[in-house]
Amino acid sequence: MQKTLKSIGNQTFQDYEIILTDDTPDDAVKNLIETFNFHNRLKYFKNKEKLGSPENWNEAVRRARGEYIKIMHHDDWFVDENSLEKFVKILDDNGDADFGFCPSIVQSAKDEKTRIHDVTPTQLALLKNEPTAIFYGNIIGSPSATIYRREVNIFFDKNLKWLVDIDFYIRILGQNSPFAFYPQPLMVTTTDAEHSVTNDCINHKEVEIFEYLYLFHRIKDDIPSKRMNKYRATLGDPIIRHRIKSLREIRDCGYHAAVPEFIKLLIQLNKFLPPSYRKILHIIMRV
Repeated sequence: MQKTLKSIGNQTFQDYEIILTDDTPDDAVKNLIETFNFHNRLKYFKNKEKLGSPENWNEAVRRARGEYIKIMHHDDWFVDENSLEKFVKILDDNGDADFGFCPSIVQSAKDEKTRIHDVTPTQLALLKNEPTAIFYGNIIGSPSATIYRREVNIFFDKNLKWLVDIDFYIRILGQNSPFAFYPQPLMVTTTDAEHSVTNDCINHKEVEIFEYLYLFHRIKDDIPSKRMNKYRATLGDPIIRHRIKSLREIRDCGYHAAVPEFIKLLIQLNKFLPPSYRKILHIIMRV
């Protein structure tokens, strides 16, 4: 978090407020911010009870009073001192857009190796016409790589933690499809950290099964029929990987809404086909 706060303090753009909602069990965060001077622009709130992500993010957004919302996770930071100014310009220059984003530099917490999370022109064109397409690939990236107008009044779904950003992007673009894109990285985001939500969720059967079914159920009526097979392949992947063999297993993961018929078929195939047929099942779903 020290690197995050330092990068904020170095920004050339100074017309901002910092809303810091603290979900930690001790006073480490409070003690840290006392070493910084943001000239009354920082507002600190200690949660009475641990909210967890994403509700802690929502708490910060609810307390914000600015025109734009720029989320920053505690282990992410601005690329340089002009980054915030460029983020603001993304929306200032695109009055029809409520949402904007940029590529990000993704740095591993294990070995500090970096890669660029970017989007291709083809993916941008697809996103303009089909916001639900990020269901099968998060081309936008972390919430730290985004900025949006507070007036959209959309919050992160507290029922989700693995697909929570994807769900948020789909809903905000579903409400107003134009978006703004800045082609250069403005943020460094951290991956592979021991405390990360990703590490808690990836390959976690209960999380993946529930969240993919939950989100698919929410967006299914907005999916173009000609592209449905790609969505089915994405939804079917955790069913195959975790060898789900009964509807009871799905219910035990916390999902109690309608189960698509093709998922029921996969469940039956999982009962009788050996794991070596996994690739064949993927091919069948994409046909």
